[in-house]
Amino acid sequence: FAEVFLVRKRSTAEEYALKWIIAQDKEQLIDARREIEVHEKLRDCKHILQLLATAEAQPSTRSASKRAVDVLLLFPLSKVGSIFHLIEGAESQPQNPWPFPETILASIMKDVCQGVAWMHENGLRHQDIKPHNILLFHDPAGPGGFCAKLMDLGSAGTLKVVVKDRKMANMLSDEWDSNCSPPYRAPELTQVQVGTRVDGRADVFSLGATMYAVAFGRSPFEHRTQGFLKLALLGGDVKFPPGMRNRDAEFSGNACSIMKKMLIADPKKRTKLSKLLRQLEK
Repeated sequence: FAEVFLVRKRSTAEEYALKWIIAQDKEQLIDARREIEVHEKLRDCKHILQLLATAEAQPSTRSASKRAVDVLLLFPLSKVGSIFHLIEGAESQPQNPWPFPETILASIMKDVCQGVAWMHENGLRHQDIKPHNILLFHDPAGPGGFCAKLMDLGSAGTLKVVVKDRKMANMLSDEWDSNCSPPYRAPELTQVQVGTRVDGRADVFSLGATMYAVAFGRSPFEHRTQGFLKLALLGGDVKFPPGMRNRDAEFSGNACSIMKKMLIADPKKRTKLSKLLRQLEK
């Protein structure tokens, strides 16, 4: 459905990231245009990846179907990469120090939370927060020399949703199964019940799983051999490594307590984003 290419501006040789979406039908075209609309709505936030330009072409130059439409989205290029790629690189070099000690972890999460807060202020939930969707950019003014930006807004949904009946529950369950990564998905999005009230705290749960992954290398609901730990996620069962350490990086009881409160299964008892931001600023 979509690929990302490295492109260069001819006049300056400046590099960018080009997301090339091939919309094969009307529904996919609506989704692509909605992603553009979400970016334009959120363009004033430093911690959300800025959309620089867009274009459409029909018929697609990369599909045999005459009905297919190319939708092009141009973004700044991160020379650092995503959190996920940095974690992968660190996992492949166990002899090296862990790249995300607590001070860097707090800085990254504060940036991401500010991006999520801006989405919530504009009536949106991200719905797929995970290390793959956080890009780092060089920023000499930022702690650790980085600025974190939230990307991939194609899964964004309405901030508040009330599940009114079984038909709606099934529809939302299918949508969230398609758009939200299981080890980072809030319990209320994983097991959709009639009467459930979904709001910004679903994103807080994903932020908690992401924060844990940045600290310890994977979501608390992922296992090297067992895969996705669904029952642990539904119960908010979070376990920390011995000594709350990852190689040379030791994480404080306060940092782990923050994560645990973000990962409470019951959204009514889960930490609110406003409180989380205050804690990270300390």
